[in-house]
Amino acid sequence: MNDAQPAAQRLYIRRQENTECIMYRYAAFLRAVNVGRGRTVKMDELRKMAEDLGFVDVRTFIQSGNLIFASDSEDKVALAQSLAGKIGERFGFVPEIILRTKDEMERIMSCIPLPSDGRSDASDLYVVVLSGEPSEAAKARLAEYCEPGESFALVGDVIYVRYGNGVGRSKFSNAYIEKRLGLCATTRNRDTMTRILDMMKE
Repeated sequence: MNDAQPAAQRLYIRRQENTECIMYRYAAFLRAVNVGRGRTVKMDELRKMAEDLGFVDVRTFIQSGNLIFASDSEDKVALAQSLAGKIGERFGFVPEIILRTKDEMERIMSCIPLPSDGRSDASDLYVVVLSGEPSEAAKARLAEYCEPGESFALVGDVIYVRYGNGVGRSKFSNAYIEKRLGLCATTRNRDTMTRILDMMKE
């Protein structure tokens, strides 16, 4: 374990059988589950699978594939792969999974760059979580998108989007984004992201 890891990244020290273990809090975003035939994942079974993998403090939020858990591992890729593999064994398909730490979630939700236009609600504001940071060429391809009533801002490995005409009517979908960037993308509205971060702090 790296003692130089920032203290804010550490969740807590878990004491068990006279041993101490530093735990890290994660949010796992499953892409495109419970949205079509053949891609159904029951949240109670997802929690059980996570616990079987040794994850602790496991919780889910709504049915769109949001898992909050703690682990003593700092390897996000390995954690995502192990969870995806377990889902594949149980449900017959392997979903793309993107992990974010608590610190990363705080950064995402603290620097929303799009203006509110004086509105108090955020019903049209969505956050697209990417599997990595796109290349400059990919950013240029995405920047070509232009639709009246919509706006977006790409910040690192996150896209903030305002779907002024409704998310269901927009061409700026996960599939569109993935095609332009060559990365996996999964989208949540701001209320969902806020609640997930709140759960990670509890």
